[in-house]
Amino acid sequence: MNRTRTLALASALAASALLPACSVRPMYQVRITNGSSGTLVAQISRDVSFEDDEVLAHARVRPNQQATLGPVSADPFQHVELLVSRPGDLQTMPEKMRLSRGSWIATVSDAPISTWSRFSVQLTKSDEPIESASPEPETESDSDRAQD
Repeated sequence: MNRTRTLALASALAASALLPACSVRPMYQVRITNGSSGTLVAQISRDVSFEDDEVLAHARVRPNQQATLGPVSADPFQHVELLVSRPGDLQTMPEKMRLSRGSWIATVSDAPISTWSRFSVQLTKSDEPIESASPEPETESDSDRAQD
């Protein structure tokens, strides 16, 4: 009986130690570089149910431009995906890739003519957090210095 009580107490302590780790929401961030000849739409989404996804971040990326999606967070153990598509091209299937937590770099290029796809996406893990691809807006003090 005493051994059962000790085992139950140890199990409860182990579960309470793991509970804070489950409350930490993983972060996701993707830098999209569009090296293809067409405008792309990229989005990070998470599975809400079997039939429904929630879009966490999205961007329209013109050729030879970059955009940063995120940082966004999702519940632990939820499936988070990057979807890249060409909205005006009905003959192109979107590319969908599963993301693990962290920062990613997606490089999009035109696919070879020998493939069915019109573009290809290379996804690589980034070792460092990604800064925003858009320039920072000027503050009043910066514009005042520029006038002097």
